[in-house]
Amino acid sequence: MTLRFSTMMFCACMLFGQDKPSETGQVPPPEVDAALRARISQFYQAHVDGKFRVADEVVAEESKDAFFAAAKPRYHSFQIVRINYSDNFTKAEAVVFCKSDWFLQGRVTPVNLPASSTWKVIDGKWFWYSVVSNEQKTPFGTMHFDTGKQPDSTQAGPAPVIPGDPQVLAQRILQSVRTDKQALMLSSFEPSSGEVKITNGMQGPISIRADINGRFAGLSFTLDKTELKSGESAVLKISCEPKNRNPKPSLTAQIYVEPINQVIPIELTFALTPELEKQIPKELRQQPPAR
Repeated sequence: MTLRFSTMMFCACMLFGQDKPSETGQVPPPEVDAALRARISQFYQAHVDGKFRVADEVVAEESKDAFFAAAKPRYHSFQIVRINYSDNFTKAEAVVFCKSDWFLQGRVTPVNLPASSTWKVIDGKWFWYSVVSNEQKTPFGTMHFDTGKQPDSTQAGPAPVIPGDPQVLAQRILQSVRTDKQALMLSSFEPSSGEVKITNGMQGPISIRADINGRFAGLSFTLDKTELKSGESAVLKISCEPKNRNPKPSLTAQIYVEPINQVIPIELTFALTPELEKQIPKELRQQPPAR
């Protein structure tokens, strides 16, 4: 299945509700929140500008080696989505969505990546610091990565700015929303219909819509749901009531998934009339798609 990622930013309100300071309902003092947001912005803007010395200015001293050793991706842009405070507003975890390019299967793919970073107050200022873990909390749930070491909950040390293996995370995101088929064959000369089941395997809600490029008179589609919670499914029904018996062109139905900007293509072919089918060599005749 060919999937495409494009344009920046997940829909924060869809995944988390309104942008608010903390899941616990604790509202930080405005000056505390403003100070932290400024430091987070400095850190991630440095990744946009490629000025990592500027990012290093907000890295805690004990985590500078970790930051130095970590991958430093270039982002196109970023958005602070959520800040969860703890320890009487002296520690925080920030969720930031970053637009970046990944090299996947030999091509450059624009991707929207959720990045989680930890912050604490040192001498009255906020600093980024690292915590070793083989887990990465994202809006899709907790991702687990093979670090090659046994986890040690008492150990503190290097942690990458983004998940340890971005391509693994990309593949998991790509596979989170799936369809039960990739192709449908309808009829070019008599009424016919087919269905595609779309399942949300992510741990957050999604919105979907569909379209068919170049559709002709008599070809229509419906989605029984456009909002899917985790684990829910929707059905795309495509119907064809041809106005004539002429051959119809092959088309592609596209299922658009938000907030991850995924596009799932469904190939549509249309069977010819029996008279025309007989005129085609057997080995070249259209075959119904595998189910």
